[in-house]
Amino acid sequence: MTDDLPATRTEVFRYTDEFGNEKFLAVAPLRRWAESNCELKGIPIDVRKVEDMFENETIDQEHLRRHTMTRDPRPIIVCENFRGMASEIVDGNHTYAAMATAVALAERSGMRLPMEPTVPVYVITRAQMERFLLPPEALLPSTLADN
Repeated sequence: MTDDLPATRTEVFRYTDEFGNEKFLAVAPLRRWAESNCELKGIPIDVRKVEDMFENETIDQEHLRRHTMTRDPRPIIVCENFRGMASEIVDGNHTYAAMATAVALAERSGMRLPMEPTVPVYVITRAQMERFLLPPEALLPSTLADN
């Protein structure tokens, strides 16, 4: 009998709240809940937000090329009143950037878009998001896969 168990990885959105506390949001259960309980909406693409994502290294260009661009896109998840301020993408930063890149390329190639491009999104409240926070003591460093 062996004590070696396969490592289980949990995809998390890691952030620091407005009080300086590090938080870990369990992405997979949040996504399952949002898909079952939230209405799918569309939000406009903000090119400045995507530029900030690249500048602040919120998204990894290699992950964008190898993972996001090779799979079917899923709706992003946005939390309203995140950290007591504006809305924030809590799952789907890479998808948002990929869709914005596709729109920018289409426009640069001369394609006229019939309407303002939007990204499919599930919008959640802060209270809904907080139900999926993991307690820090439940996490082991080897089990985290940052989103």
